[in-house]
Amino acid sequence: MADEKDGGAVVERDEVAAGVVAAPSSKSGLLLTIIICAVTIVVSAGVTFVVARMTAPSAPSGTDRGASSEGEKKSAHGGGEKAGHEGGEKAGVVSKLVAVKEVYVNIAETKGTRILKIVPNLVVSEDALAKEMMLAEALVRDRIGAAAAKMTLDDLDGVNGRENLKKEIMTLINLSMQNKMTGVVTDVYFSEYLIQ
Repeated sequence: MADEKDGGAVVERDEVAAGVVAAPSSKSGLLLTIIICAVTIVVSAGVTFVVARMTAPSAPSGTDRGASSEGEKKSAHGGGEKAGHEGGEKAGVVSKLVAVKEVYVNIAETKGTRILKIVPNLVVSEDALAKEMMLAEALVRDRIGAAAAKMTLDDLDGVNGRENLKKEIMTLINLSMQNKMTGVVTDVYFSEYLIQ
């Protein structure tokens, strides 16, 4: 087979026909390879950052979950009251959602053989109460644990069990916070409710 000269490099005819050409062994070729690798790394890091920001959950605690514009905040009846968060509306007040870390408790009357794991989210009526609850996280988690630890397996099972636990949590937290701040816990949502 005959060889062809291509920019200082010797190339086989079969390689030329197949589109395979060896890179020239010069400093400019090495520099070009380094630049391409660096650009690839930077672009990969940028894409990873953008994808991570798009898929990361937003922090719900202490944020206003109500309408975003003044026009949307007016009630349907034109009374000028703020529209509330679904299920958390009390007397025209915008509700705040306070996320609480998971709570594990031994279920009553199971001798430690059954565990309840819950991840509660508390709907509160006042911004100030939401901030106070975030500062008093240990107290809030303790009250949630105390409410859940009282309940037996029969109490926790089914839809009524969840609702009873929600009411007990609201009662204990509202009693604990009533002298510290105005506002109340109006509802409880569970993002996880698992009996093991």
